Amino acid sequence: MLRIQIPKEKLTGRQTPTTVLMKAGMHQKTAGKLLGGQPTRITTNSLTRLCIDLHCTPNELFVFEEDAEKPLAENHPLRALIRQNDVDITTVLHTLPQDAIEKIKDIIRQVNPEPGS
Repeated sequence: MLRIQIPKEKLTGRQTPTTVLMKAGMHQKTAGKLLGGQPTRITTNSLTRLCIDLHCTPNELFVFEEDAEKPLAENHPLRALIRQNDVDITTVLHTLPQDAIEKIKDIIRQVNPEPGS
């Protein structure tokens, strides 16, 4: 089943996924159904406005949850929308020992070196 999942990094301040959907023109009940995975419809106008407001594509908003009774073929395009359990990086970083944090910093420096270093 497809459902909408607003990526946490797209939310600013005290926004909630429901308020973001309502700002895009959806009724609160429709927003709740979309976020809860209940069958409902979304207009292309609302989807367009949502993507513009959040500076994203529809693929960043939709998540596919596979039905165990009707598994997808391994090469099915919907597999690109199956999300693994998201990691709350802030919580993880607060629980890591200092040596692990230093290793992560080293990896970040390798992937994204600072100018002039």
